[in-house]
Amino acid sequence: MSEYEELYENIVKIFKRTFTQYTTQTECVLALYFNLTDNKADTAKKLDKMIKDNGNKPQTSTPYLLRALSENGYADTAYDLLLQEEYPSWLYEVNQALQQYGNTGMELKRTAHSGVMI
Repeated sequence: MSEYEELYENIVKIFKRTFTQYTTQTECVLALYFNLTDNKADTAKKLDKMIKDNGNKPQTSTPYLLRALSENGYADTAYDLLLQEEYPSWLYEVNQALQQYGNTGMELKRTAHSGVMI
């Protein structure tokens, strides 16, 4: 066993000893993504329920959330999260940016169409 494999095994042991019950979306995501759980099906089901109980909104900022869901049989929930437009969500922030900067873009279009060179 290499040094890194041994390190990984020790991390897994400590994680399993520390997190015997997953109470947050982050704990579930990390356990699934990094193969730190003995029962991926139950952990994925719990994560799915946490998200649905929260109105299909994330309560974690981990970048592994969508992948953890989709790789464990919950691609529909991952898509629901991705397409969610209410706060907190990824599209909420995109929509806010579009509203803020959209007016600037419209002004540029109007100026260009009026024959004025910018």
